[in-house]
This record gives sequence, C-alpha cells and structure tokens, in this order.
Amino acid sequence: MALPLAKIVTEGRSPMADLGTTFILLSGHDDLDAMGRVLDEDVREIEG
Repeated sequence: MALPLAKIVTEGRSPMADLGTTFILLSGHDDLDAMGRVLDEDVREIEG
C-alpha cells in the first residue's frame, strides 16, 4: 500500500519501517549498554 508523499509529509507517518532510524536506535541501545557496563550499573533491563 503506497501512500502519496503529501499525505506522508502531513501525517508524519509511513506504513514502512525506516531502516535508518531503526539502526540509529540499535546503535544507541548498544552505546547505553556499553556505558552502563563502564559505570558498573545494572544493565539487565537493556540486555533484555
């Protein structure tokens, strides 16, 4: 199902996953895990 560009821009949503955003979030997740370990914090929630 393709949405017209104008509708995507005005509604701010797309029915497809944005891979760029997904990989940025995954990278941030890994960074938080690494920082937590360096600071000797409980990272069980991040690991889960």
